[in-house]
Amino acid sequence: MAVAGPAGHVRAIVIDPAAGLHRPTDAVGDPDSATADLIADLRATMAAHAGMGLAAPQIGVPLCVAVVKVGAVEILLIDPAMERQRGQQAGWEGCLSLPDRVAWVARPAEVVVRTLDLQGQSRRVRVTGLPARAVVHEVDHLHGRLYADGLPPGGLIDTRLHPTPPPGPAH
Repeated sequence: MAVAGPAGHVRAIVIDPAAGLHRPTDAVGDPDSATADLIADLRATMAAHAGMGLAAPQIGVPLCVAVVKVGAVEILLIDPAMERQRGQQAGWEGCLSLPDRVAWVARPAEVVVRTLDLQGQSRRVRVTGLPARAVVHEVDHLHGRLYADGLPPGGLIDTRLHPTPPPGPAH
């Protein structure tokens, strides 16, 4: 069920192990008004759940679209392709589709991604730090991967039992 928000509808979050989270998405091709509506819904849903990023499969839409918003930095990802990844950063990471769980995850410190804007024009975006982490996390969603895939046993921490994870990997 969707609830109307100021710009878009707040949609239900798809929770793992739903199969749609583990399948690559379909390309958008030429963005249209339906793409703009989907982005509005992603924004509204992400804001309602205090997220930093949200991919279309997380609201049950198998399209290659995601939104990242970290502070004042907002990045629309439509049919994104990673062009470069440099450096490394690591930290605790969570996901709206894996509620109450976090894991220590290594990600690139800098990424360059090519994406389409709503007019269908190709754009090259370079981000570092937390926005880079969020971009990679959302692009992984678009490829059917979750941050928890491949973690060793005990790699996921239940934040209901450990509200403040230790400063570093749990294993």
